[in-house]
Amino acid sequence: MGRKIAQRVVKITPTTDSVVDFTIDTRACRNARLRSWEGEFRGHYIPGFESSDFEPCTPFADLRGTTYEYERQVAWVAFKPHAADHVKPVETGGEQYPRIYVRWRANVLGPGSYGHMGNALYRMMVYEVLEARRAREGDCR
Repeated sequence: MGRKIAQRVVKITPTTDSVVDFTIDTRACRNARLRSWEGEFRGHYIPGFESSDFEPCTPFADLRGTTYEYERQVAWVAFKPHAADHVKPVETGGEQYPRIYVRWRANVLGPGSYGHMGNALYRMMVYEVLEARRAREGDCR
């Protein structure tokens, strides 16, 4: 399901036993509550081939103590018709994966597994773009 519950480094040598035991703290298996909400969001959007990632300036939720605690809070972005038209004219200098600062209104669903290869914790449907420009240092302050 794309969740990291535990991690352990195993060094394999010619004398390594064929059985390696793992213990998982069951508190790490606690699911975060799936929720859906609407609002105005600001952060950095990275469009591209097999990419449509939004990293918010402020995390979407407090995920401590859940299976998602150590995951980046990134949303997979889709656009309502014509909303993406306001992002496309941003000058990106020909970068393949440009970083664009955005402020927009959207519906968000998550946490879960969304987007290309399930790499995003949230799904975001943008219906109105309020601001879009090339990213600058200190955008999220």
